[in-house]
Amino acid sequence: MFTNNSGYTHLSRIIIVSFIFVFLIFSIVTYFVIKKNISDETQAAMMQAKAMQQTQVSIDSMQKILSNSPHLKVERFFGRLGGDGPAETEVSLSRNMVNDIEPIVMPLSENSYFIISPDNQTEFSQNMIFFYLVAGLFIVTLALLLIIIRIGIQHQLKPLKQLAIALQNTLKDDQIDINRQVALPHSDMQEIQAVFYEYSKLKQTLVKKELALLDADRKLAMLQEQERSYLARELHDNVGQLITSTKAYAHMLANTDNQQIIETSSAKIKSFCSQISTAIRQLTDHLHPIILDKVTLWEAAQRLVLEQQDITPNMNWQIDIQCEKFDANKERDIHLYRIIQESINNIIKHSQAKNAFLSASIIEHTLYLEIKDDGVGIKHDKQELGLGLSSIKTRARCIGAELSINNDSGTNILLSVNIETENAIS
Repeated sequence: MFTNNSGYTHLSRIIIVSFIFVFLIFSIVTYFVIKKNISDETQAAMMQAKAMQQTQVSIDSMQKILSNSPHLKVERFFGRLGGDGPAETEVSLSRNMVNDIEPIVMPLSENSYFIISPDNQTEFSQNMIFFYLVAGLFIVTLALLLIIIRIGIQHQLKPLKQLAIALQNTLKDDQIDINRQVALPHSDMQEIQAVFYEYSKLKQTLVKKELALLDADRKLAMLQEQERSYLARELHDNVGQLITSTKAYAHMLANTDNQQIIETSSAKIKSFCSQISTAIRQLTDHLHPIILDKVTLWEAAQRLVLEQQDITPNMNWQIDIQCEKFDANKERDIHLYRIIQESINNIIKHSQAKNAFLSASIIEHTLYLEIKDDGVGIKHDKQELGLGLSSIKTRARCIGAELSINNDSGTNILLSVNIETENAIS
C-alpha cells in the first residue's frame, strides 16, 4: 500500500534528475580541470627538455631522465621525417590536449633523430581512472540514498498505515464501533503524532456523539410509547366512556315515550357530544398544533401562557415579545411552539416557581427566545435523562438553533436561530 507509492516515485525522479544534472556539471568541470593540469604539466616537462637541450645535456642522459616523465614520449627515429613520421602520428592527440605544443627534434646523424614529443595518454588514463572511480562512487551513493529514502519512507509511513486501518475500522455498518480499539504506534515525527492526537480526539467525540444518538433513540422510543399510551388511555377512558354513555341514552331515547326521559336523555347526549368534541380537539392539538394554522406563533405562545395563568393563579407570568419582522415558517414554527409548550409544562410540573418569564426578540436576522423561572431548577439526572429536555434539544437541532440551559438560579432556557437562513432553506 505504501511501498510503491507515487510520492516515493516522484521523489526518486527528482533525486535522479538532480544527480544527472550535477554529474554532468561535475564531468564538464572535471574535464577542463584535467585538460588544464595536463597542459600545464606537459608544458613544464617540455620546457625542462628544452632547457636540457640548451645546456647541451647528452642525448643518453636526456633519454634516461625524460623517459620517466608521464607527459613526454622520448624515442630515436631513423629515416626521413615526413607525413607518416611518428611526430605527425602523435600530433593529433597531443595537440588536442596540450594546445599545439610542438615536439623537439634533435638530429643525431643523417636520417637519425632524437625526438621529444608530448604524450598525454598515461596521465589522461590515470585521470580517467580517477574520474570513473568518482563516478562509481556517485552512482553507489545515489543507489544507497534511494534505498535509504525508500526504507525511511516505509518506516515513517507505517504509523500512517495503522492510522488508515484505524479509520477504516472506526465505522462499522455506518455506525461507530464503540468497543473496537486500535492501538496506534509511536512516531518520532511530531507532525504524525499530532495527527494521531487529533484522530484520538475525533474518535472520542464520535463515540460521545454515537452514545448520545443511541440515548436519543432510546428516549424517542420511550416518548413514542408514552404518546401511544396517552392516546390509548384518553380514547378508552374518556372518549370511549362518553360514547358508551351516549349509546345508552340514545337507546333509552329510542325506547320510551316519557317526555321527561326524552328531555333528560337529549340533554345528556348533547352534553356527551360536546365533551367528545372537546376531547377530540385536545387530542388533535396534542398531535398537531392546529392553532398555528389560524394564528401566528407568538399569538399561540401568548395563549399558552394565558391558559397557564388560569390554571396556576399563584404564579406570576411575564411576556415580552418583540418580533414584528418575523416571517412564518411552518416547520420551524411547529418546533418553536413545541419547545415553548414543553418548557411551560416543565415549569408548571417541576419548577415550584413563583415567577416565570417568556421573551422573544429579533436582532439582525437572529431570533432570540428565552424562557426562565425562579424555581428549584433542574436536577442533574433529570437534565441528562429527562424526555422533555431531550425533546427540546432534538427540536433545537432540527432547526439549526443554538440552545443553552442555565441551571444556576431556577431554569433559564435560551435559544437562538438564524431565521434568514431558515427562510432561505425553506
